[in-house]
Order: sequence, then structure tokens, then C-alpha cells
Amino acid sequence: MAGDLHVAAFEEREPRGSEVIRILLTDDHATVRRSVRQLLHDQPGLEVVAEVADPGATIDELREHTPDVLLIDLQRCDGSGIALIRASREQQPGLRIIVLSSDTSAAFAAEALRTGAMAYVLKEHVDPDLRMAVQLAVQGQRFVSPLLAARVQALQSAIGQDGITPP
Repeated sequence: MAGDLHVAAFEEREPRGSEVIRILLTDDHATVRRSVRQLLHDQPGLEVVAEVADPGATIDELREHTPDVLLIDLQRCDGSGIALIRASREQQPGLRIIVLSSDTSAAFAAEALRTGAMAYVLKEHVDPDLRMAVQLAVQGQRFVSPLLAARVQALQSAIGQDGITPP
């Protein structure tokens, strides 16, 4: 149904033509970056074009690499993660932002979506959820890890936000 968060099983898709989805990965943990990069590398049509350990360098890397997707861990942004989403969207308006987080707060996820993120993926579910989140985000659709999706939708409905519709 249009407007719903997507939580269905990942459906394998071939990349459109020879298009490659270019991804900028921002996380301060080298182990997480390495694991996520490997997971994405194993998927046809996805390419990590750069990695950033310091969220402060994200905007410069966006300028340099012009990725299609920014994959970012907001937990490591010293409270400025929401501002980084805004700044990233201002720098590159067509950018699709996917939040990778260990925070299971529906309020935090809803705020990230309201600010401009297209997806919210829990780190504990990165393997089954990340591929679908990337594919849906580049198509302009939202995704929230299934563990949080119902709570995020309920919260958004309760406060009158339509955070499901892409910005």
C-alpha cells in the first residue's frame, strides 16, 4: 500500500541497465565499516565509493564522490546527526540517506525519517535489512527495520506526521 513503510522480504533485482548505486559509508568503527562494505560488495550493482570515520568529513566526501546513497551511523555524530542529515540533503538534494543505528527508539527513528532519511536500519539486523533498504531508498521509498516499523508508524500517526512520504 502506498505510504507504508516497507518490511517485506528482499526481492532480488538486477541493477537498472549498467547503473551502479554509489554509496558513501560513514561510521566511526572500522569493524562496522569493513563488515558493511563486505555485505554491500557481495551485492551486484552496489559500490562503496568512500568510507568516512569522522562524521565531520561527510560533507566534503559528498562533494568529492557524489554518491547516490549516504549510509550513516547517527549514534556517532555527537548529537548532531539530525543536523548532518539536513546538511547532507542541502549539499546534495537527490541524496538518499540510510541511517544505520543500534538505537531502537521509535522517536529517534521517526525524527531521522522526518528530517530526510529514507531508511532506518538496525545494526543487529543489517544483513537481512540493508540490501532492501538501499534498493527501496534509490527508488524513493522508505524502509524501517521490521522490529521498529509498527512503532514508528504508530508514533507518526499519533503526532500527525506523514513521515512515510519521501521528502
